[in-house]
Amino acid sequence: VPKGVSPELAGLVTPMANGVEWSLFDGQVGYNSTVLIQGPGQQGLSQTVICKQAGAALIIVTGTTKDAARLKVAKELGADYVIDVQKEDPLARIMEITGGKGVDLAINLVGGTLFGECMKCLARKGRLAVVGYVDGALTAEIDLSAVHANRFEIFGISNSKITQEERKQAVAGFARDVLPAISDGRIVPLVDRVFDFADLQAAKDCMESSAMAGKIVVRVP
Repeated sequence: VPKGVSPELAGLVTPMANGVEWSLFDGQVGYNSTVLIQGPGQQGLSQTVICKQAGAALIIVTGTTKDAARLKVAKELGADYVIDVQKEDPLARIMEITGGKGVDLAINLVGGTLFGECMKCLARKGRLAVVGYVDGALTAEIDLSAVHANRFEIFGISNSKITQEERKQAVAGFARDVLPAISDGRIVPLVDRVFDFADLQAAKDCMESSAMAGKIVVRVP
């Protein structure tokens, strides 16, 4: 662990390393990329940090009204625009922001209910990453004509079958691209609250309430 990185910050390796693997390795985010992140949970916010660090030209994060605090954090972490999908038409707003072009990469952290919308948000040769399905919707319709005509790429991301070599690459990428930026303060990881071990129940209650915008850290004596 580099100097200047506390044990609490070092404990945030998992979501940030996921950001390296999903956005950089699989999503191919780089300078001038345009990115849509649907879902401002811990993983979505981590993607925001990593995409910003990778030099993305435009980052859009969507969420619901109950995600207001997390959407605010997304802006603080580097999102150029945040959209409350219960107050605005997300597709219309995204197309307005991108001048009708759509985004290079859409990261769907919600599931099947947003799959079709994600596809409609893609630019030509856009890429759609299916990361999770917290909505419980495991199926969705695919407009094959749109995939075919626009050369879309659709891919899944999961650590359930990740190989040891892939894990090593993600950790190495985190150590190379992210840890130095944490150490010198360019990236401030997502610590929402820090609890002493004696307050473990309070930490558990906070986590189950979904009130946090970042990671909950418990100090072990």
